[in-house]
Amino acid sequence: RTSVSKPVILCVAQPSCLGSSTQCRGAVPVADVTSMAPRNQPSGNSSDSSCSSSMARGKRSALLNKDSEEYREHRARNNLAVKKSRTKSKLRAQETQQKVAKLREENENLVAKIKVLNKELSFLKDLFL
Repeated sequence: RTSVSKPVILCVAQPSCLGSSTQCRGAVPVADVTSMAPRNQPSGNSSDSSCSSSMARGKRSALLNKDSEEYREHRARNNLAVKKSRTKSKLRAQETQQKVAKLREENENLVAKIKVLNKELSFLKDLFL
């Protein structure tokens, strides 16, 4: 029997994944593989749904055309996120350094206080003994 099948596009993320370009989100269509598909294969392939679910989030940007507007927007958002993250990290490091300096100063004061109290204790012991 003959059936009319829709064009099948090879997904770059998973070469074994055959399906429409809407199922392979972020994938770049490489070739129309309709002519390569076996003639007796049913048009509803059960592995179609695995394409979008198994594609890792990190691979999407690698699959985008570097000249596309979507890619440039993604890079701009990512650059802002990285800048924000680095600023936040530097701020945390500065706060930690300030806290360390404050605690060291406090520690020195406590050590000095211990010395004074030990001298006082020693004086009082000598006085009463």
